[in-house]
Amino acid sequence: MYNLLLWFMRFWRNNAKQMTIVLILTVITIGLKTGFPIMLKLIVDQMQGKFELSSIHSAIWLYFIVGIIHELFSRVLPLSRARMNFRIAEQVRTFYYNIFTRKGFQFFQNFRTGDLLTRLTDDIDGAHDRISWFGCSGVMRPIEAILILGFSLSVMTYYSWELTLWSFFPLPFLVIILSQAQDRLVKYAEAKQKAVSQCNNLLETCLSGIRVVKSTQSEADQLFKYQQVLDERVKREKEFLKINQLVHLFSMLTNHIGTIIVVIVGSYFTISKKIDLGTFLLFVMYLERLVEPIWTLCWSWASSKQIMKYAERLTETEQQEDFEYFPFKTNILKSSIFETLTFQDVMFEYPSTDSTTIALKPTSFTLQKGEIMAVVGEVGAGKTTLLELVAKNLQPTNGKILLNGVDLSRVSSLELSDYLGYVKQESVLFSETIIQNIKLGDEFTDSEINTALETAQLLPEIVRFDNGLESRLGQKGISLSGVKSSVCRLQER
Repeated sequence: MYNLLLWFMRFWRNNAKQMTIVLILTVITIGLKTGFPIMLKLIVDQMQGKFELSSIHSAIWLYFIVGIIHELFSRVLPLSRARMNFRIAEQVRTFYYNIFTRKGFQFFQNFRTGDLLTRLTDDIDGAHDRISWFGCSGVMRPIEAILILGFSLSVMTYYSWELTLWSFFPLPFLVIILSQAQDRLVKYAEAKQKAVSQCNNLLETCLSGIRVVKSTQSEADQLFKYQQVLDERVKREKEFLKINQLVHLFSMLTNHIGTIIVVIVGSYFTISKKIDLGTFLLFVMYLERLVEPIWTLCWSWASSKQIMKYAERLTETEQQEDFEYFPFKTNILKSSIFETLTFQDVMFEYPSTDSTTIALKPTSFTLQKGEIMAVVGEVGAGKTTLLELVAKNLQPTNGKILLNGVDLSRVSSLELSDYLGYVKQESVLFSETIIQNIKLGDEFTDSEINTALETAQLLPEIVRFDNGLESRLGQKGISLSGVKSSVCRLQER
């Protein structure tokens, strides 16, 4: 629990004012909620002895007014908590989206796209017991429960400590149930999320490569694979739902047994004059209201184990080592133009679970300004890996890469882009306008854009579109040459 609270602390600091307002609303609501039984007891006590009708009317009107105020706050409090849940979910998603987009090529080798989508969506707010819920409701509800229990137990003990002990007789059984189930809850929650990630991975792969699927007529094979992972997901969902509902069922039964005990024992105490009728009604009302706080505390403890797993899945991506996070000095290359690119016994190995796969054997060469070098080799020889190393998408396992005599590991990707450009063999276009695909957030003059379009030979293709550069492309830019667009991007930069 402590680690989970520590994980949320960075987001709570950004919302200290809003969280304080929710806490104040919680305290006011608790005060109104726990004051009702006392007011009812006082009214009943007055009616049992000599009383004036006017005083009873005043008490009833006060009870009515407080009831309206309580209902108002009871509606405002959940709404304010829900708004904070959405707010924190948005901040968590933005925070980790920013981390994902700043990571290097190796990060996306280790984490599949569908898995990352699951961590950014389902893990954060895919259901009730997720990170967004714990962001405000998950921490405020236990605070509310503790305050209600503390105040109610104090009042109940004051009026009858014996009946108070009887009221909480079933509580140890509830603790035993949750302690036995929490490990299985965590285990099934983790397995369920892995199954969701696998399902999203397959969907992303199929839909991204839908042109290949259609051209090879492999729809049936894709459907078979999807059905397999979907069956696994349904199985894991059912396992989690079963244990989740069993815990909920036994917990609620245990709580309601306490109410039955109070009715039986409290009736006996009332008949034997140990307590009066007002005290008996007070206990019944309090215990009915204590069922939810007791359940909230127990369930919050169990659900925190699940939510910690979701937080760990996000933290795992945050902790993934990335050499782009190293501190860099600006203008370290000094020279304003490209002079030399040197490989000194550069080797790269892709890590795998069983062993390492050598993607590029020790390679050495020097490319001077104005020279053209062709890299030729069989499939899997390391041609693409070599270019990824030059672009700093990968980091050499051994050896050094020098740009203008400076170790490439000391050069930031931002500065590197002023000297080197890389057009990948698999071009990717976004489902935006043509001009947005070319600019990618940067600003260029019309003259610079036209020059880049001419160099990339894109002008003849642009003419085919009714809205020119403002035309919106289809999925992954299916209607425009990806290679030419990449060259155009490179030319502008």
